[in-house]
Amino acid sequence: MKLRILLLGTAVALSSTFAIAADLPARTAPAPLMAYAPYSWTGAYVGVHAGYGILNTKRNDTAFGSGSSSVTSGSGGGNYAGSQHTNASGALGGVQLGYNRQYGALVVGLEADIAAASIKGSTLATGSAFSSSSGSGFGGGSSSLYASSRLTGIGTLRARLGYAVDRALFYVTGGLAYGKIENNVTYAVITPDWSGSVSSSQSKWKTGWALGGGMEYAITNNWSLKTEALYYDLGKKSYNVSYSDVNGFLASTGSARNTGLLARVGVNYRFW
Repeated sequence: MKLRILLLGTAVALSSTFAIAADLPARTAPAPLMAYAPYSWTGAYVGVHAGYGILNTKRNDTAFGSGSSSVTSGSGGGNYAGSQHTNASGALGGVQLGYNRQYGALVVGLEADIAAASIKGSTLATGSAFSSSSGSGFGGGSSSLYASSRLTGIGTLRARLGYAVDRALFYVTGGLAYGKIENNVTYAVITPDWSGSVSSSQSKWKTGWALGGGMEYAITNNWSLKTEALYYDLGKKSYNVSYSDVNGFLASTGSARNTGLLARVGVNYRFW
């Protein structure tokens, strides 16, 4: 009898334990933590950019003119010699194409770009003038040299070396630069006894170099924004122009060196 009671109590206790255990929430293993993958700058990209440019043309010019009037039989002339800076500025916009390769935090790449530009400016310098009826000096008339510069297109082919901080890339860049520059010069002499003018106009693609730096930030896995500044030097070009007729002679010679700055922002799409 005692044995039956003991077995019955044990059975009741076990069934109660199983019931309580069934009501407890199930215990499962926690989800594994996902490792964070840093952003990769490796790949090719295309993009567009816009900005502001400065063109500084440093000129060294000499000019001379003299002649006589067939009406008054008086003579006149003038000369100019000196250096001047023509500062031009304006907007630009274009496209770029490039490729990056990342090694740890180091990023190396190559980028090519080309842009249309409207960067222009002019200067006016004066020299001495004389005429036989008025004597020497500015009282005898005026001698002037008008110079203008215009950059209508510019492009570069540059290497890039950068340091990546996840989605931010800080870089320096340098390489080939090329641009289409128009340099115009007009030398004029106006006196009571004789007047004349001579002009030189050059519009050519010039090559040189560019150096600068910038920062790019990836806003998504494919899209990034960038800002950069470049200094460029497109070299020096000389000119020599003259004009003569039965009444007189005019000549102007000189050289112009074209340098400047570009500040621009852009957006890139990474497709590989």
